[in-house]
Amino acid sequence: MKEMREEISQTNSGRWPALEKLKAEKAAAEEQLRIARDERAKLQRDVHAIQQQAESSWATERMENALLRERINDIAAEVAKLAMQLEGPNSPIEAMLASEAPPARPVRPR
Repeated sequence: MKEMREEISQTNSGRWPALEKLKAEKAAAEEQLRIARDERAKLQRDVHAIQQQAESSWATERMENALLRERINDIAAEVAKLAMQLEGPNSPIEAMLASEAPPARPVRPR
């Protein structure tokens, strides 16, 4: 009976201890959720920045590789030209080059 009177008096005063406890827990959970969302947003920005950096690095590397291939081809052509000059007329290299089909147009990487 005494417990009922206390509960009624608390109800009349507008205070419910269980309700106050739930409100405090809810506020704490909402704060944790806000912190977690902020951290998630920061991590997503970091991942995006890393992806952009990787894509940029890959593009640079592809360009450098293409330039290196071109340079190697130029050097190979020079070596073949010098070898043909050293071997003189009837050079086997000259015969090989004459029998090859014209080079195909290079395909541009996408």
